[in-house]
Amino acid sequence: MKRKVLSFIALSLLAAACHPAKQPTLAPETIYQEPGVSVITSFFNNRQQTISTLYGNAEALKAARGDSNMVAGAVYRLITWKQKGNPLWFGGNINGAVKTIESIQVSGDGVTHYALVSGVATGAPAERTKFVLGLKASVFP
Repeated sequence: MKRKVLSFIALSLLAAACHPAKQPTLAPETIYQEPGVSVITSFFNNRQQTISTLYGNAEALKAARGDSNMVAGAVYRLITWKQKGNPLWFGGNINGAVKTIESIQVSGDGVTHYALVSGVATGAPAERTKFVLGLKASVFP
């Protein structure tokens, strides 16, 4: 009798462990994809509850690593998301819904063109351009 009960418990535990594990899925609003751009730097503002990432084309990335961001043909995209709690990591924040998308292009004669692609402006175009062009590239090993 004892052997039957132990066998039943062992088989029950074995059967309970044989279901596929749940895989976490990323929320679709956390991903920004645009062909031909790379991450230059990222930062967060806990006071405003935002996370921002600066993307750029090859010219912008090269310029951000150097002394001057005024390289002809450089294209910058600053994406700002609202923060939301990470459901898989207690106390961590991840990207939520996109708050703003800002674009800056440097023309051949060194003139910058600012455009607010979506969202609400957080400052004057000249002020935002100066801020974005002042950001330096993160150092990746």
